[in-house]
Amino acid sequence: MSSKKENTNGKRKTVKDKSIGIIIYRFIDEEIKFLLIQHSAGHWAFPKGHPDKNETKLQTAKRELLEETGVEDVTLLSEKILLEDRYRFTGNKGVLIDKRVYYFIAKTDNDKVKIDNDEITDYKWCTIKESMEYLFHKETINLINKAYKIIYDYKNEKTV
Repeated sequence: MSSKKENTNGKRKTVKDKSIGIIIYRFIDEEIKFLLIQHSAGHWAFPKGHPDKNETKLQTAKRELLEETGVEDVTLLSEKILLEDRYRFTGNKGVLIDKRVYYFIAKTDNDKVKIDNDEITDYKWCTIKESMEYLFHKETINLINKAYKIIYDYKNEKTV
């Protein structure tokens, strides 16, 4: 979902863009491992995408997760958005993209991933330390660090 607007200076267009995704993790030998996916553009991130008409945020996130990874058996930490990412970048023809991405966090016990080989070209299950070898964008690094803390705190609350 995006909308075009003229900036106040009248020279540069801004496009607002919204995506929704799920940060997926598993426990492997008591370690939190995150599912990272490599997009066809080359960067590594989390499954996400644009909402279809009349979809809720959760429906969008689950659909995108299934389309990009084949994963559908997940347990949400919360049915609320737990993380939000905002950033700007310059798109085609110098258009400024004002991007917002909303993330749920969910656990899976399923290690089977089936990428679409179209939008997504590879995947890896990584510890937070291993993920630093693949993550380039500071926003994604901040997200995985925040997600790790949320998961760690949630796990400790459940074991008390």
